[in-house]
This record gives sequence, structure tokens and C-alpha cells, in this order.
Amino acid sequence: MALVAKDNGNKDFKKVPAGIHIARCYLFADMGDQITEYSSGQHKVRIQWELLGNEPDGTPMTVEIDGVEKQMIIGKTYTLSLAETSALRKDLESWRGIPFTHSQLDGFEVKKIVGAYCMLAISHTQKDGRTYVNVTGVRPVSAEFRNEKPDPVNDVVYFDMTEPDWDAFNSLPDWIKENIKKSPQFAELQDLTNNIDDMEIPF
Repeated sequence: MALVAKDNGNKDFKKVPAGIHIARCYLFADMGDQITEYSSGQHKVRIQWELLGNEPDGTPMTVEIDGVEKQMIIGKTYTLSLAETSALRKDLESWRGIPFTHSQLDGFEVKKIVGAYCMLAISHTQKDGRTYVNVTGVRPVSAEFRNEKPDPVNDVVYFDMTEPDWDAFNSLPDWIKENIKKSPQFAELQDLTNNIDDMEIPF
């Protein structure tokens, strides 16, 4: 039988419900410069959250994957910029609840967001018969969760190509790793590793 491809529309895949949900940032990945049809090489980062609230019917926000119930997750890819019009600055300031100071705009350590809780605004859009799930806002934790936040589920993952943690890299989803490998920053890291391997170590 010949190999065929078809459009299944992801009709059976359980989607994060639209609305406002308690969430926790568990993953940050430096993806380096990414070349797309819309960009000639902007530095991108990926942020992912685990959804820790309940469905409208009161059941936990989980999804079955290969027969195992796992916490629902969602992510968003940003350009690494705190320019006034950048999406990253907009979401981080909304998440913090206050604008960045001038000194913070000169250099904000993004690692601080890993492990932080928030309220995620999720919306659904329809296109060509498909439903797309989007993060449309990131807000501070609401009053009902400030004193008692849900327990975390996923281990935190932070990958930064300026100080690469290869265990963290290996724990990233495959599609993120493949995109990172396409970046010039990753190629430079590989060249550096190869040069170290080729050095003569005297003792």
C-alpha cells in the first residue's frame, strides 16, 4: 500500500478551553535567530505554561496522550525584544501588573519568569474549518489564588544559548529542538564544542 498524506484537521485533539485560566510558566527556550517567510532572522524565544485550573464542568485541565493523562499546556513564541511595541514587553508588563523601569528595560533577566504563576487569557479562532487556540493575554494571579496556588506539575526547563544547559536542551519538545538547531547561534555552539574536543589536553 502506498504511503499517503491527508488532512485530518486535528478534529479529535482536545483543546484548551477559551477563557481565563490559572497557569504557571514551566518552560523558556532561547531559539536563536529564526528565518521565516515573514522574518529574515529575528531572535525568538518560546514560553510555555501549564494550565492548572479546572474545565467548566469542574474536572482537571488534562488531556490524554498515548493513554496517559497529562496536564494541558500552551505556549507562545516571541521576538526577544523589550521595544515599546513588542509583544514580549506587552505580555510581561501585563503579567507583572506594572511597567518596566528604565533600568529594567536596559536588561531584564528573563529567567525570572520561569516558575511564575499568572492568569492566561485564551481565545479560539476559526479558519478553514479548523479551531486555533491562542494566548491573547497574560495577567497577574487573581485574588482567589494569591494565598493558595495550585501545585506545579511539570519540572521547569530553562535553555539559554549564552549559557547552554544540555540536559535542559534534551528535555525540550522535539520541534523546539529542531528549530533551535537551525539558528546561527546553535551552529556557533557546535563549532565551539568541536574546537574544544580537538584541543590537545596536557593532563
